[in-house]
Amino acid sequence: YGQQQQQPQPQQAPYGQQYGQQQQQPQPQQAPYGQQYGQQQQALQESSVPYFERRPPSLEEIPYTEFYGIPLMARGCPIDIFLDGKTPTRGTELTFINNTDQQIVIGGVELKQEDMFSTDPNSVKTIPTQRWPQYLLVPGGGSRQSCTIALHPSFPRGSFIMALVVAYVFNEGRYTPFMARFTI
Repeated sequence: YGQQQQQPQPQQAPYGQQYGQQQQQPQPQQAPYGQQYGQQQQALQESSVPYFERRPPSLEEIPYTEFYGIPLMARGCPIDIFLDGKTPTRGTELTFINNTDQQIVIGGVELKQEDMFSTDPNSVKTIPTQRWPQYLLVPGGGSRQSCTIALHPSFPRGSFIMALVVAYVFNEGRYTPFMARFTI
């Protein structure tokens, strides 16, 4: 504890990067769901989020969905995000609720789209995204934390997308994927 450890600085990920698998992750000490990780929060500062507008403006109508296998919930709100400052791109704002009594570290989020009518198990496709911030530290006890995600420009604005949302949570020394299905 007496020495400061230098942490890798997260960088803005290009569209389509496989979060939690190809991105080098910081390695906090062994603690369940990222407990004792808050001291490193300063090392995770990143570039500011581009301007965005919520669609719909009110979040009260959008329900939270539980992740399988962990007391974590999330919801997605469609947004128009202005990556270049003037042209809107389809995005989503994900808000997570941590229902544990410990802090949770989310090291990555992946959005996947499924073809519900296909019998092919390979019909699931990863949606190319950019995300701010790269890492989320969600305190326990029902606390909330949000991240902003820009989808690839090929996704139409103003649409709801049913997605399989994969959150990579730091647990027992590694990032473990937890999944939920909801509209973004």
